[in-house]
Amino acid sequence: SDTKGAELERNAFWDIGYRNPFFEDGVLESVRFFNDKLNDTDEAYAILLNAVNLNPFSIRLNQAYALQCLKTGLVSYAEETMEELKTWMPTVTYKTFEQEVLKTLQQIEFNSSDW
Repeated sequence: SDTKGAELERNAFWDIGYRNPFFEDGVLESVRFFNDKLNDTDEAYAILLNAVNLNPFSIRLNQAYALQCLKTGLVSYAEETMEELKTWMPTVTYKTFEQEVLKTLQQIEFNSSDW
């Protein structure tokens, strides 16, 4: 049945998200699945929180974590992560990421406006 397939898919992505925080592509694909396919930003956040706790120096995971914090309304956590990333990343790379963060913030503000 369709719900069985959906449940299997969800469980597979959950497993990929939590099993190995050093398999960044898997974690990020799992986060994309929970955000985009299931609209479950809280589970996506939980997966990233777990991953950055176990693999704290991954720039890619911390970038995704900062963006996820914005999506879930945890702006101060996003800001703290940005401060750390600023010291880890080359300036040009950080500036590019900072633009992505600002664009994400604008999109969130636009989506939550009372239009």
